[in-house]
Amino acid sequence: MIFQRLRVKGGPRAAQRKVDELPLARQRQLVERATRHTVGLALFGLRQSGRPFAESAENATFTAVTCNDTAWPQGREVGDQLAARLGPHYPLLGWGMNENPCFYWDRPQLEMPVPTGKGLPTTLMVQSVHDPATNISLARSAHSRYTGSRLLTIAGEGDHGICGGVNKCADKIVNTFLTTGKAPAKDTTCAGEGIPAPTAPYSTDYAEGAPLSRVAGFTRAISGYLR
Repeated sequence: MIFQRLRVKGGPRAAQRKVDELPLARQRQLVERATRHTVGLALFGLRQSGRPFAESAENATFTAVTCNDTAWPQGREVGDQLAARLGPHYPLLGWGMNENPCFYWDRPQLEMPVPTGKGLPTTLMVQSVHDPATNISLARSAHSRYTGSRLLTIAGEGDHGICGGVNKCADKIVNTFLTTGKAPAKDTTCAGEGIPAPTAPYSTDYAEGAPLSRVAGFTRAISGYLR
């Protein structure tokens, strides 16, 4: 409904100008309403301390689980060193490694149980070979140590999230597992949708070439890293 109201002549920029002209209280009201609908809590109307319930619950939960799950190296210096090492080689994500909140997380001394899968129903694991954020070796290691698991590997795909996208093979296997509990009899692979490759080699002329080539060229030009 909000998008329909803001659909004005001139496109997104004109719509944004219309929003900017609204009183600040009205802008906040629109953001609050959109947030509640986005996180799926509009039907509940839950509020805490006068604010919409769970506005930032997703990020807070993700950070707490990630940073408490295992011990992390601590301190900004660790993150900066990691970013300096990975940035020149993986410019899309590498330079942002020092933004990981777990480097600054005050984790209690916990002894977390190690999941083994013993005595549990079959677990289906889904992993893209070329996932830019989660390395395939981690999935294979977890699979090898988790009893009764099945690994669905997506080959020739560059995305981080696979299920619920355009890969019909993966969706069929995952949806069947979720609705019936039936997993593949053995580890299996689905063909991906392809990986976009740079159209030109890295160059100091970063105005040309594919987007990733331009990013890498720009990174090399301003960072001083020539490797």
